[in-house]
Amino acid sequence: MSDSQGASAQAQAVHQAEVQQMPIVSGLMLLGLIIVAIGVFYFIGLKFLHLSLGVFFSSFLLLWHWATVEKAEFSGLPASLLGGLVGLALAWQSNYLTVHYGMPNGLVMGLIPIVVALFLVIMNWVPIAFNSSAMLFVTVLGAPALASSVNFVELSEAVVIGAFFFAAVVYLAKLYVDARAKAKMAKAST
Repeated sequence: MSDSQGASAQAQAVHQAEVQQMPIVSGLMLLGLIIVAIGVFYFIGLKFLHLSLGVFFSSFLLLWHWATVEKAEFSGLPASLLGGLVGLALAWQSNYLTVHYGMPNGLVMGLIPIVVALFLVIMNWVPIAFNSSAMLFVTVLGAPALASSVNFVELSEAVVIGAFFFAAVVYLAKLYVDARAKAKMAKAST
């Protein structure tokens, strides 16, 4: 076996060790936590913050991006949040310009900032704000069926409130997991 094949096999072994399947009980517990957290978020948003039911999906876009791309690491939350807000603003301006200046002028004027933002993402310039989260948000919220029927102010409120709420949920979940791990280690050492 050559050195490059050996290095490749070693890299594959490391990757397979990193990608471990979650035990089914842990997966069900995580699913339950997600369902409860979303239910509580809906309740708080509807009852106390007076957000409309149709804006919550924007906070779930943020949660999805932060949890899957950034692995729910707190160091990745600012970029996920700022990128989401940038994407939301890009979708808003595109919709605004198209509505107010018509086709094709408004559409072209609205696409220019999106193309510039895409170039910033490609070049990895200003990654705190122009990143995959921004592109996810502009792609979803820029869809004509959504853009013409949503309140962008409420969407941004839901994104920001969702960031704080889901950060608190993840923080508490991590505290719980750490406490269980410490208790397990203490039990094993006795």
